[in-house]
Amino acid sequence: MKNQSYPDLKKIGQKTGSDFSDDFLRISNSINHTYNQLTLWFKQLPPWGQGVAIVSTIIVGIKVLETILKLISLSISLLIIGGGIYLVYKFFISRTSSESNTNTKIKK
Repeated sequence: MKNQSYPDLKKIGQKTGSDFSDDFLRISNSINHTYNQLTLWFKQLPPWGQGVAIVSTIIVGIKVLETILKLISLSISLLIIGGGIYLVYKFFISRTSSESNTNTKIKK
């Protein structure tokens, strides 16, 4: 039976610096290629088509920005509500349960 060399299990899934730079270059090239394709497509449109594409892009961009701002607002609201619920629990419910435990200990 041949002596097989198995990869070190600790190194599986780990990336080196050159792997990250290769990934970055591949992603960068992909983005540049897509941008060039969109630019070529846009230049081939008639003037009214370019106007429609620009207006549509602006509308979609505003809607995406609006959605992001709503998500941020929702997360801030949830933080405030959660903090309020925690404070109510900490100051009222926790205090009354600790007082009842103290009263129980004194009675014994």
